[in-house]
Amino acid sequence: MSSSSDTGERVLLEVQNLSKSFPSVGRGPVQVLTDLNLSVRRSELIAIVGESGTGKSTLLHILGALSRPDSGQLTFDGTNVLGKSDDELSAFRNEKIGFVFQFHHLLPEFSAEENVMMPALVRGDRPKQARGRALELLERVGLSDRTTHRPGELSGGEKQRVAIARALMNNPDLILADEPTGNLDEKTADALHKELIRLSRDLGQTFIMVTHNMQFASMADRILVLEHGQLSQKD
Repeated sequence: MSSSSDTGERVLLEVQNLSKSFPSVGRGPVQVLTDLNLSVRRSELIAIVGESGTGKSTLLHILGALSRPDSGQLTFDGTNVLGKSDDELSAFRNEKIGFVFQFHHLLPEFSAEENVMMPALVRGDRPKQARGRALELLERVGLSDRTTHRPGELSGGEKQRVAIARALMNNPDLILADEPTGNLDEKTADALHKELIRLSRDLGQTFIMVTHNMQFASMADRILVLEHGQLSQKD
């Protein structure tokens, strides 16, 4: 396991005193995150585990600038993320963060290649340039023979591989994966676990993964447990 105390200058993401609650009917707000702290170094692979309903997805959404906390600070590569406007956050997400969700969220009318190209096209890259990068990534995830297939023609594991390639498209500083294999059978999930680990090592990407699979989590540099609104490191 890597230590989070060394090479402080390589910190990519820093969270301080993060809190988040949600309204509930008849009994006031439900506190999900409470004064949570987290420091993530570049090229680090972190697994976040915890019981269902503890706020793991909520935390990931805040780290990915998809939602805002009630209070606290979120610093990304020295920049105050929470001080950005909604438009600035949209551009920030597109450039700096890749997302892999439990459900692949691929566009059904487009091919695998076109789905992977999307983040680059949104950024304004030329289609020819984006296509070359997309084909390279699809080859890297073992789908070079499925580039023209639409999601309806792909298996569950293949769809998630396309989603992973899409997340890597803009070469983001951080990949956030929320139960990326939760909908797959055990054999397919195990293969995809190994693929994610290999990609993170080969590309030097920073990964934060939420998972219930402890075998998958054990491959990470650190396992963090989310409990009672705070993170603690699992021995």
